Amino acid sequence: LALSTVDPYSKKIPLFRQVYQWCVLLTTLAPSRLEPHFFLTMFLWPREDIGIDFEAGSFELSKERLPILYKEQGRKNVFRHVQAHKRMTTTGFSRPMPATNFFLSTGKGLQSFLHISSLTESHKNFDRDHFWESEKVQSTLRRLEGMCLDTDKIRFMVKDSPSIEIRTSRPIMQKGASQDKVSFFLGFSWEGPIAYHVKVHQDW
Repeated sequence: LALSTVDPYSKKIPLFRQVYQWCVLLTTLAPSRLEPHFFLTMFLWPREDIGIDFEAGSFELSKERLPILYKEQGRKNVFRHVQAHKRMTTTGFSRPMPATNFFLSTGKGLQSFLHISSLTESHKNFDRDHFWESEKVQSTLRRLEGMCLDTDKIRFMVKDSPSIEIRTSRPIMQKGASQDKVSFFLGFSWEGPIAYHVKVHQDW
């Protein structure tokens, strides 16, 4: 992932499917490790341009295991360069923003994952609408559509598979009730997928 970011045309970059298979193997060899489950939620996030079948069972297992393993293993066992991302500002909604390391972008293959350092140097920007509405973010990140289940939960529909429920980075401060259509940016954290900059249908 790091190499694909620095030099997307490097011949040393393995295929998307190959890296995915490594992740699957790691979850078999080290099922109690945090990292393989984290990367599986990234690689298995359903979309049409990845060239692999969506394994709903594997995805849901890793998604459910992530917050448990993160709580058990703590920050000491998380890579140092992403560990610091946990120290994020709190919002006015009385809960800390989750630690997010990658976002789903408009790129292809391994370039469909964008590290947060490519977007901003300060996590304080995550609380600012003008950051999410900037041309750089709007043109780089992939905006998804889903359905609001609650003020802090979204359902993402998957064709021919069970839907996926993910939490939001902060409460959806809208008058609309549940079942409203929403759009959002998707972040991948040690605690599972996170929906950012959620917009209710009437605000699109």
